[in-house]
Amino acid sequence: MQEIQLLHNGKKCRAGLLREDAEWMEVILYQPALTKFQCEDILTVSGFNRNQKMRVIHADRGKVLLAAANSDLFKLYAPERNGELLAEYDSEAVTYTSYKLNAFATLTRERTIFPMRVVDVSPLGIGFVNNDINMEFNTLYNASISLGPAVITPTVTISYAHFMEKSIRYCAAIQWITDQDLRRLRYFIASRTKQLHAM
Repeated sequence: MQEIQLLHNGKKCRAGLLREDAEWMEVILYQPALTKFQCEDILTVSGFNRNQKMRVIHADRGKVLLAAANSDLFKLYAPERNGELLAEYDSEAVTYTSYKLNAFATLTRERTIFPMRVVDVSPLGIGFVNNDINMEFNTLYNASISLGPAVITPTVTISYAHFMEKSIRYCAAIQWITDQDLRRLRYFIASRTKQLHAM
């Protein structure tokens, strides 16, 4: 196991690298009782010709899941930037990372429930697939997304639809989500998915 150092609030601690992906890593602290990390904490990872700013996604019993501090994972919900993100994306000068998922979800509006499958998540929104053409654009929906043992409940609006051969792919912008649900979503993505690049 590679040994690395974590610099957090002026204190150094030693850790072992359990696994590493393109955008995140999981480490185990050698002395977990001496260091307490909170979600969103920024720290510097150094060792083996590396000096990288990372953010904490999840910390539990000495294991810490980290992502690059500037990762699109931390841009999944930015209500103050929704208009900017779409304008940047429309200019085709900017690309965002799209995180592939396969999760069951429902969208609810006025007692009508629409079963969906979540196919990806990016800063532009959540990608849903189903066969129902009755979804309304720019209308608030209460979503319920199953992420393994956890269920998150963001409020979304449908931004656009893409008609495919056997189904319809909807993109839904996140209008509101609790901090806890956002942390659960980030953790689920970082620990279980592969990344693709949004076109």
